[in-house]
Amino acid sequence: MTKWVDSNATGGTDTGDSWTNAYLTIQQALTAASAGEEIWVAAGGTPHNETLAAGNVTLTCANGTDASPVVVLSIDPADDSYNPVSVAQITTNTPATDDLDLSGWFNLCGIALKCDLLSPFVTSYMRMVCIDCLIEVDTYITADRTRCSLELRGCTITNTSATMSQGTIWLYYCDLLVDNCTFTTPIDTTPPGLITATTSHCTITVKNSDFSAYTSFVSGVIRVVTEDTACKYLFINNKMAAGEPLLNVSAMSAGSELVAYNTGSGNTLTDYYYLNYYGEVLDSTSIYLTGSDGVTNYSFLMDPSGNGLKEQVQPLRFMLGSVQLDASASETVKVNITYDNATALQDDELWIEVEYADDTTNQGLIATTAPGIGVTPSNLTTNSESWTGTSGFTNGVTAHCITSAISDGKACMARVYVCLAKDQTVYVCPEVVVD
Repeated sequence: MTKWVDSNATGGTDTGDSWTNAYLTIQQALTAASAGEEIWVAAGGTPHNETLAAGNVTLTCANGTDASPVVVLSIDPADDSYNPVSVAQITTNTPATDDLDLSGWFNLCGIALKCDLLSPFVTSYMRMVCIDCLIEVDTYITADRTRCSLELRGCTITNTSATMSQGTIWLYYCDLLVDNCTFTTPIDTTPPGLITATTSHCTITVKNSDFSAYTSFVSGVIRVVTEDTACKYLFINNKMAAGEPLLNVSAMSAGSELVAYNTGSGNTLTDYYYLNYYGEVLDSTSIYLTGSDGVTNYSFLMDPSGNGLKEQVQPLRFMLGSVQLDASASETVKVNITYDNATALQDDELWIEVEYADDTTNQGLIATTAPGIGVTPSNLTTNSESWTGTSGFTNGVTAHCITSAISDGKACMARVYVCLAKDQTVYVCPEVVVD
């Protein structure tokens, strides 16, 4: 079933059963809608334009459920197509002072909302999804009910406050997903943050979004005021202004996790410069993230005892293949490479690693710490590698054979990896030689 809403309807019966006899207000449709039903709100040439009653207003949907929410969509009456461009608009009577609360299980698609403070929840354990919405708030969007989940997908969000107290989104023990959203230039020239949160066992995900219009953050893109228990923060494929801190946590809890990559150009993670994602995110009690400033490859490890992140080194790691190791006293693994650079690569910039089975614990392939095996020490000093070859090529191309001696007499299959910790193109021969 479908309910129709159009403030311009001329039928006169307001039964909500067609465009001609559409409801004149969104609340009429929300009251009448059953679980899983759609509400079509007029968009297109003459969109629905509704101004709510004076004071703070709550839009309530009593019949939707978590499994079957009511879905409110901007639909063009001309052809009944979804129109997220010329959208229906709902405005509080005085947007600078009147709040808008949303109550019940319903989702908004292609709706423009304009108010002072927007609260998508009035009770705990709720979920709200806004897709292709135009949201303009004078204060902020507040998700301040425990264990709720707010999803903003494809939305354009504007904050018109000259003195933003909590940023544009305020979270209180809620999960947040921001996906493919654009945040327009705020009036406040020194915003405290884009998102301010008090969290516990929460997940904050920001991906594919553009908040580069926000500059001169006082505290960071996401400012966590209190973190009671382990949380997860994920930043993926975002665009942000150069030199802006990404995450600020007053006291990080043990077990918290951070993943961030492809977060724009010229960005920072706390005090560390971050440009692009190189390599893999390592899954552990803490989450590593890897990046490069175009010269040096970095990674950052969540530091539960400090404020944010501490620097680690994590290279790009590629498996060349498997080789057979014999039980002889000594063998050498050789990998041939070429690269075009006037400056020679160093041991801590390119090396090989060998993984083989541990006969004692029978745990399969693991990274060995046996002497002579080309594993990466924590300080990235790989003295076991020997470099051979000459600059016998034109245009500065250098040919090398990097080797690792194996002397503990293992008879097994081993995996060979090549590791790169410099912003450098290296051509690696796929054939691994064991002598």
